Amino acid sequence: MTVASDLFSYCRTSGQFRPLSGLPYLSLDLRYATDRNFCRQNLYLGEREAWLHQEAAEALDRSAQDLARRHPGWKFRIYDATRPLSVQRQLFAAVAGSPREPYVANPERGSLHCYGLAVDLGLEDATGREFDLGTAFDTFDLLAQPQLERTFFEQGRLLSRQMNLRQALRVSMNSGGFAQNPMEWWHFDLFPLEQVKGKYPLVLGT
Repeated sequence: MTVASDLFSYCRTSGQFRPLSGLPYLSLDLRYATDRNFCRQNLYLGEREAWLHQEAAEALDRSAQDLARRHPGWKFRIYDATRPLSVQRQLFAAVAGSPREPYVANPERGSLHCYGLAVDLGLEDATGREFDLGTAFDTFDLLAQPQLERTFFEQGRLLSRQMNLRQALRVSMNSGGFAQNPMEWWHFDLFPLEQVKGKYPLVLGT
């Protein structure tokens, strides 16, 4: 029988991964540890900790410190971090052959989430209220794409407040060394995928 810790056993024992619950200026809202995701099922089997490779965790810490300086009281809200390859396969199977497929990395090519070098996150205020950045997390829609947001702003489909919040998220994440995925406002990568393959461990899961 598979238990929750099996999915993240490598993170717990390798010494190369760091839990995020101890970092300041962020909160955990792990959507794949609940049924509040596009698959409508708990894919992490009760796991409540978020993990990143040590290098990514240090970068996220720098970004969170920057956010706190620029916007006192705000926090990052973490939707997902390290993701076992077994879960990536489940996610891709749910969208394969549909218009949503471009938003989920094909596990055969690879996802930086499976190396602990990508993080999905939004913003919340000092009261813990989640900010509205134009779409919800995992909204597989053109409106979620940073590369198109200027067009949607000019069309009135994104508001000034939403654009400013996206920019605030991007600026602080960039300050730590992350680059934003052009398809999803919530997705940030530390390194390019081809730079990572063969150098960093892949989290397989069970």
